[in-house]
Order: sequence, then C-alpha cells, then structure tokens
Amino acid sequence: LGDAGVAALAAVLPATLEKLDLESAGCGNAGMVAIATRLPVLAQLEDLDLRKNPLVSSESAWQALGAALPQLPALAKLSVSSCEGMGDTGIAALAVGLPRAAALTQLSLYSCNIGDAGARALMSVLPSCEALGELSLQDNAYRSETRAALVELGTSTPTLTIHPNLR
Repeated sequence: LGDAGVAALAAVLPATLEKLDLESAGCGNAGMVAIATRLPVLAQLEDLDLRKNPLVSSESAWQALGAALPQLPALAKLSVSSCEGMGDTGIAALAVGLPRAAALTQLSLYSCNIGDAGARALMSVLPSCEALGELSLQDNAYRSETRAALVELGTSTPTLTIHPNLR
C-alpha cells in the first residue's frame, strides 16, 4: 500500500471497525500519522496490527500513535512487532499513551530495535498500565542487565507476563 495507500484507507475506515490489520502494508511515517489521526473515530476497534512496517522511524509518528491510544476504549491488542525503525525514541514516544489505554491487555513489541533507554522508558510506565497482561519484547537490542530488570518487573507484577529477550 505504501504511505499514500495507507492514508487513503485511513480516510474511509468505518467507525464500527473492530480489527485493523496493516501488517506489511509498507507504512512509513506519513502513513502512521494518517492512521493515528483517524483512530479516535474507531471507538469499537479491539485489535490493531501494525507489524512489519519497518519504515516507521520518526518520533512524531510514534507520538501520534501514542496520543491516539487513550481515545480507543475497546483496544485490547496492539502489535507493532518487526517495526525496526521504532528504536528507543519511538518506544519512548509510544509509551506516553500506554497508561491511558484502559482496555489494552496485549502489547507486542518484538524486533523493534529497542535498546536500554527505550526499555527503561517502557518500564517506567508499565506499573500504570493496569489492564496490560502480556508484553512481548523478544529480539530487541537491550542488554542483559535490562533484561534482568524486565524479568524482575514481571515477577513483581503478578498480573503482567513479560516475554523479554531469551539471551
């Protein structure tokens, strides 16, 4: 689809949509902003799949998505795995909206090039993500010390299962 196709699709998404699958859509920064801008209209959206869109790399694109999350009262599942352009600044921008995503129970962030700083930014908001029950963070760039901190956070939060890097 590319950015132009994603933007065109975003403009016509019905308000009753429950699942949006844009896996491997060729979405870049402009496409992500277009989708994020439209999301608040989708009050019934439960599942948002943005996997395998590695071109989304700007902080503003991830900020737009993070800002839209609190306006999605039914969103239970968000997958942005294999968005390698996310990195530390992207996850930090997205994380701002996570505590106010009241229905979010599953978050998939594997293979997003998240390093130590990004993982720390995410860990700082996780205690406020009351509904979140499962977090997938495999195949990211953080070190073993950060992995240990993630495991500890998961252990100390009985309602949250964290899947960190295996190494």
